[in-house]
Amino acid sequence: MVKPDIDHIVNLIVGVFQNLDKDKNGEMSKEELVGAFFHLLDGDGDGEVTFKELWRLVRQYAAHSNIKLAKGWTRRIYGAFRSMDTNRSGSITLKEFITWLKRSRADISDFKKAVESLKARPG
Repeated sequence: MVKPDIDHIVNLIVGVFQNLDKDKNGEMSKEELVGAFFHLLDGDGDGEVTFKELWRLVRQYAAHSNIKLAKGWTRRIYGAFRSMDTNRSGSITLKEFITWLKRSRADISDFKKAVESLKARPG
Protein backbone atom coordinates (compact mmCIF):
# COMPACT_ATOMS: atom_id res chain seq x y z
CA MET A 1 0.00 0.00 0.00
CA VAL A 2 1.31 3.44 -0.95
CA LYS A 3 1.44 5.97 1.88
CA PRO A 4 -0.05 9.35 1.02
CA ASP A 5 2.40 12.19 0.59
CA ILE A 6 1.44 14.38 3.58
CA ASP A 7 3.21 17.43 2.17
CA HIS A 8 1.22 17.09 -1.06
CA ILE A 9 -2.06 16.76 0.87
CA VAL A 10 -1.27 19.78 3.04
CA ASN A 11 -0.38 21.82 -0.06
CA LEU A 12 -3.68 20.83 -1.68
CA ILE A 13 -5.65 21.85 1.41
CA VAL A 14 -3.80 25.16 1.68
CA GLY A 15 -4.42 25.80 -2.02
CA VAL A 16 -8.15 25.12 -1.69
CA PHE A 17 -8.37 27.37 1.37
CA GLN A 18 -6.51 30.18 -0.37
CA ASN A 19 -8.80 29.88 -3.37
CA LEU A 20 -11.91 30.07 -1.18
CA ASP A 21 -10.58 32.89 1.01
CA LYS A 22 -11.57 35.60 -1.47
CA ASP A 23 -10.60 38.58 0.70
CA LYS A 24 -7.29 36.90 1.64
CA ASN A 25 -7.67 37.64 5.37
CA GLY A 26 -6.75 34.09 6.40
CA GLU A 27 -10.29 33.24 7.55
CA MET A 28 -13.35 31.74 5.89
CA SER A 29 -16.39 33.96 6.24
CA LYS A 30 -19.95 32.68 5.91
CA GLU A 31 -20.24 34.54 2.61
CA GLU A 32 -17.11 32.82 1.28
CA LEU A 33 -18.47 29.41 2.31
CA VAL A 34 -21.82 30.14 0.65
CA GLY A 35 -19.98 31.22 -2.49
CA ALA A 36 -17.93 28.01 -2.46
CA PHE A 37 -21.08 25.90 -2.06
CA PHE A 38 -22.76 27.80 -4.90
CA HIS A 39 -19.70 27.15 -7.07
CA LEU A 40 -20.07 23.44 -6.25
CA LEU A 41 -23.71 23.57 -7.40
CA ASP A 42 -22.71 25.42 -10.58
CA GLY A 43 -21.45 22.39 -12.47
CA ASP A 44 -20.47 24.19 -15.68
CA GLY A 45 -19.00 27.26 -13.98
CA ASP A 46 -21.15 29.80 -15.83
CA GLY A 47 -22.14 31.63 -12.63
CA GLU A 48 -25.70 30.28 -12.58
CA VAL A 49 -27.24 27.05 -11.31
CA THR A 50 -29.78 25.30 -13.50
CA PHE A 51 -32.31 22.77 -12.25
CA LYS A 52 -30.32 20.04 -14.00
CA GLU A 53 -27.18 21.01 -12.05
CA LEU A 54 -29.06 20.98 -8.75
CA TRP A 55 -30.74 17.68 -9.65
CA ARG A 56 -27.39 16.12 -10.56
CA LEU A 57 -25.73 17.19 -7.30
CA VAL A 58 -28.63 15.84 -5.21
CA ARG A 59 -28.43 12.50 -7.06
CA GLN A 60 -24.66 12.31 -6.66
CA TYR A 61 -24.78 13.18 -2.97
CA ALA A 62 -27.56 10.65 -2.35
CA ALA A 63 -25.61 7.92 -4.16
CA HIS A 64 -22.43 8.77 -2.26
CA SER A 65 -24.35 8.66 1.04
CA ASN A 66 -26.21 5.44 0.14
CA ILE A 67 -29.56 7.24 0.27
CA LYS A 68 -32.31 5.72 -1.88
CA LEU A 69 -34.40 8.66 -3.04
CA ALA A 70 -38.19 8.43 -2.73
CA LYS A 71 -40.50 8.44 -5.70
CA GLY A 72 -41.36 12.03 -6.55
CA TRP A 73 -38.17 13.53 -5.10
CA THR A 74 -37.55 15.44 -8.34
CA ARG A 75 -40.83 17.39 -7.94
CA ARG A 76 -39.81 18.42 -4.41
CA ILE A 77 -36.41 19.62 -5.60
CA TYR A 78 -38.07 21.48 -8.48
CA GLY A 79 -40.33 23.27 -5.99
CA ALA A 80 -37.30 24.42 -4.01
CA PHE A 81 -35.55 25.45 -7.22
CA ARG A 82 -38.55 27.54 -8.33
CA SER A 83 -38.62 29.31 -4.96
CA MET A 84 -34.96 30.27 -5.46
CA ASP A 85 -35.35 31.37 -9.11
CA THR A 86 -37.22 34.56 -8.28
CA ASN A 87 -36.84 36.13 -11.74
CA ARG A 88 -38.01 32.91 -13.46
CA SER A 89 -34.98 32.85 -15.73
CA GLY A 90 -34.57 29.09 -15.42
CA SER A 91 -31.38 29.41 -13.42
CA ILE A 92 -30.31 30.66 -10.01
CA THR A 93 -27.71 33.36 -9.50
CA LEU A 94 -25.55 33.65 -6.40
CA LYS A 95 -27.62 36.68 -5.37
CA GLU A 96 -30.87 34.69 -5.65
CA PHE A 97 -29.31 31.81 -3.72
CA ILE A 98 -28.17 34.09 -0.87
CA THR A 99 -31.58 35.81 -0.78
CA TRP A 100 -33.30 32.41 -0.58
CA LEU A 101 -30.98 31.25 2.21
CA LYS A 102 -31.80 34.37 4.24
CA ARG A 103 -35.53 34.20 3.50
CA SER A 104 -35.82 30.51 4.36
CA ARG A 105 -33.41 30.78 7.29
CA ALA A 106 -31.54 27.88 5.75
CA ASP A 107 -27.83 27.29 5.82
CA ILE A 108 -25.56 25.39 3.48
CA SER A 109 -25.08 22.84 6.26
CA ASP A 110 -28.80 22.00 5.83
CA PHE A 111 -28.07 20.39 2.44
CA LYS A 112 -27.40 17.00 4.01
CA LYS A 113 -30.68 17.13 5.96
CA ALA A 114 -32.55 18.26 2.85
CA VAL A 115 -31.29 15.30 0.81
CA GLU A 116 -31.99 12.90 3.68
CA SER A 117 -35.58 14.20 3.79
CA LEU A 118 -35.98 12.86 0.24
CA LYS A 119 -35.16 9.33 1.36
CA ALA A 120 -37.50 6.52 0.40
CA ARG A 121 -39.48 5.16 3.33
CA PRO A 122 -39.26 1.43 4.03
CA GLY A 123 -42.29 -0.55 3.17
